[in-house]
Amino acid sequence: DETFPNLMRAVFQTQPEVAHVYLGSRRHVIESIFNDRHEPFWRSARQVELGRLPEQALAPYLRGRFAVTDRGIDDEAIARLLAITDGHPYATQELAFFTWGHVPLGHAAHPEDVDAALTDALRAEHNNLARVWEGATKNERLVLLALRQGPLNLYSEETRRATGLPTPTFVQRAVGSLTRDDIVEKTGDGRYALAEPFLCEWL
Repeated sequence: DETFPNLMRAVFQTQPEVAHVYLGSRRHVIESIFNDRHEPFWRSARQVELGRLPEQALAPYLRGRFAVTDRGIDDEAIARLLAITDGHPYATQELAFFTWGHVPLGHAAHPEDVDAALTDALRAEHNNLARVWEGATKNERLVLLALRQGPLNLYSEETRRATGLPTPTFVQRAVGSLTRDDIVEKTGDGRYALAEPFLCEWL
């Protein structure tokens, strides 16, 4: 609803003593609301990107959640689970839930349970991931296939030769579209990686 930000601003202006926190996972939507000078919330908030959750926080949390249900999860299973989800909160929760479902009461999860759970998660996410693939252009698909092995400098000649990517102009257009849709993200070292959880495994 394009009129909703105007309504929100009108209400918030009557509440000078109230602080607001805006949360969202769609980066391009947040940026358009707060970074466009024609929008009512232009420059009204400071943006903070939370990023992935660190393994040192997730590992004990997973152990604790399994333990309260009289199940366990060994270190190798946790390492396998977090290697797949890369600290993505929703993906970690989903894969942990399916892993938990493979563990009988009084037993512990092992890496093979995580692998079985991954099959369940991919089945659950299939429609979403298929929609990403089917909606992608030919060049966007080439970028997705290149990134399934991990983060890359998509504009280097070496990468383009190894992965069959088109010229940098076409790569840039494809990356721009995929980044806007939060399917691909730029890493801290300037490379690009798949941001959509489970897409790498699905491809």
